[in-house]
Amino acid sequence: MRRYAVVAILVLAAMVTPPDVISQLVLFAVIYGLYEISIQLVKRIERKRDREEQQADV
Repeated sequence: MRRYAVVAILVLAAMVTPPDVISQLVLFAVIYGLYEISIQLVKRIERKRDREEQQADV
């Protein structure tokens, strides 16, 4: 899935920025960083939710 996200973010950066490779890469880095942070936050929330469900079952 991340391969598709990388391609989509690169295409988005190419459309939004002027025809300058540096601008495109900077925008890509920011958006991809936010994407990875959101994945990590979802993992953390899911682990916490699973632990709470296990404790409620006991």
